[in-house]
Amino acid sequence: MRLLHLFVLGFVLLGLSLFQPTQAQGTTDCPSFIQTALQQLGNNCANSSTGSACYGNSEITASYANPSTSVTFSKPGDRVNLGLLNDIHTSAVDIQAKKWGLALLTTQANLPKTLNSKGVVMVALGDVQAQNSVLPADELKLTDKPVTVVVGKQGSDLFNVPSGFNETSSSFGHLPDATPLQADGISPDGKWLRVFAMHDSIYFQSPNAWVKISELSDGVDLKVLPTIGANSFTLMQSFNLNTGLKPAACDTDPTSMLYLQGPEETEVLLHINGADVRFGSTMLIRILSPGNIMQLISLTGIGLVKTDGQPERVITPGFASQICLSEPSDKGVRTIGTNCSWTEPNLLSFNTLEALYRALDGKIPQNLQYYRTYVPRLICPSGVGQVRCRIRVIYDKLVRHLNNLCQRGILPKNVCDLYILS
Repeated sequence: MRLLHLFVLGFVLLGLSLFQPTQAQGTTDCPSFIQTALQQLGNNCANSSTGSACYGNSEITASYANPSTSVTFSKPGDRVNLGLLNDIHTSAVDIQAKKWGLALLTTQANLPKTLNSKGVVMVALGDVQAQNSVLPADELKLTDKPVTVVVGKQGSDLFNVPSGFNETSSSFGHLPDATPLQADGISPDGKWLRVFAMHDSIYFQSPNAWVKISELSDGVDLKVLPTIGANSFTLMQSFNLNTGLKPAACDTDPTSMLYLQGPEETEVLLHINGADVRFGSTMLIRILSPGNIMQLISLTGIGLVKTDGQPERVITPGFASQICLSEPSDKGVRTIGTNCSWTEPNLLSFNTLEALYRALDGKIPQNLQYYRTYVPRLICPSGVGQVRCRIRVIYDKLVRHLNNLCQRGILPKNVCDLYILS
């Protein structure tokens, strides 16, 4: 009988070992290694200037716009102006070698310098390749100091965009006589100025507005202002992205992805693999298996994506939308595939959100960004039958923002009912 008990015990232990989660060899130190690497990112890249790339943690490779450049970008702490980079490639996690490629990139994007912000914070986590698609000849170079203009005697209307841009031009406000404005660009036809005017759009705030030059007082030299067209981009505001498909090494190692954060509830525009991505607050973007699917995930705030002829997709926290990509070009670049559209946003699974929570919540160094990293979680009560899970967000400002959008009827009730907002 004793032998039988030992046999049964051995069989049970063998069964338990077979059903343990699979981990790569040497991952026992993964949590401490990941935490140390992120701390090094925060130390090495503190106080990075807007429009630069910082080598956060080994290993990173880069190519340069001018191959003969003497600029070095070879060790943690090195920093390079984005104008010198052609592309940057961070390495996947290698626990045994104690390597995890981390880089910080900051682009001015569509944000006026009057905001005096960090720009758009982009953190490459793991196997991420970002190739700048803004040619030097096409780069939008904003002046360090905007030009002060004054509204004329008849007042002036504020518009979202000038006429002739890719979206409908519409007025949203009127300014009285003698109102001063800070202008940082002029339209290609020379009839409009882009000015700093923080205002509410549907899902977040926009920092940019346009006024007609004919409605302003005379006597201001506008020749110093750059031309801003519908497709004018600052360095790395438009880029091609690829991320590795290797699974995480442990539950605190995020799969390879690009982390994006802008000023809170302020509209940011990036052009990624040929697609316009607008968002307010914090997003993740990555490539999914088999390598021709791009996914955008909302962590905090709202993401907006649209393809021609299709409805705009509104991505709320905990949701994701994806789109298929073309076959790679001879340079390995993928763009939006033919007849591909962004999918209806889908709620991420419990396991996916929990993995993101363990890997990212509060983990990205706060000194590099605007505010702490928050990851929503699914709360699924126990019980029999069909269990209804709800999304919990603990960031007070995000709770207020979502409550506001729900109370105004901007977000549909079936989406609002999924959130715990009290």
